[in-house]
Amino acid sequence: MKSRAGALRVAVCTAFGSGWLIPRMRLYPHAAECRLQIKLHAYQPELSDSAADVFFTTTPIKDGFWSVKLLSEDLVPVGTDEQLFPDGKRGYTFITTDVEARNFMEDWKDYLGLIQKTSLLDKAAVMGASHYSFAAEMALEGVGIALVPYFLAEQRLLDGGLRIWHDTRLPTGRAYYLNVKHARRSEPSIRSFINWVRRSIAEG
Repeated sequence: MKSRAGALRVAVCTAFGSGWLIPRMRLYPHAAECRLQIKLHAYQPELSDSAADVFFTTTPIKDGFWSVKLLSEDLVPVGTDEQLFPDGKRGYTFITTDVEARNFMEDWKDYLGLIQKTSLLDKAAVMGASHYSFAAEMALEGVGIALVPYFLAEQRLLDGGLRIWHDTRLPTGRAYYLNVKHARRSEPSIRSFINWVRRSIAEG
């Protein structure tokens, strides 16, 4: 069975889609001929042929699906020079994506504990962002230092818009997976896309 209307429909979680997949789409050699369609989702997508052909998720899909782990999620602290090196009149501004009351700023508490600099919280201002992509954009605009997955910051680091504050990375325990139904794994457009993604991950 071919993908409907000749399109290859890819459902991808927001951070991985905007940070890893979309910046690399120009390198996918079959994008034009398969009429690639990308759908971003914040949480678990609808797991049906009517929704998509290939699914990127943060947990493996088990029943009826073939799943492969692509990479683990590590957070890096990034910001502009002004935020990385504040003057003596103010402390740091930290951007957290842990915005719920029950775990507010847990990401930064864990990170500063890891690098043994928890005392920085005493003078720090805090900004909240509900998604990694928002946090990365806030950091790029000079709002503060954000903890985001490395792949999301990578292009901004290469462009010089952001710099890494500290080389230590914080593992979150989460990972990113590629999933496709077992019955559809051998379809040419799907197989080609899977092979390209895995090759791109291996090449870094």
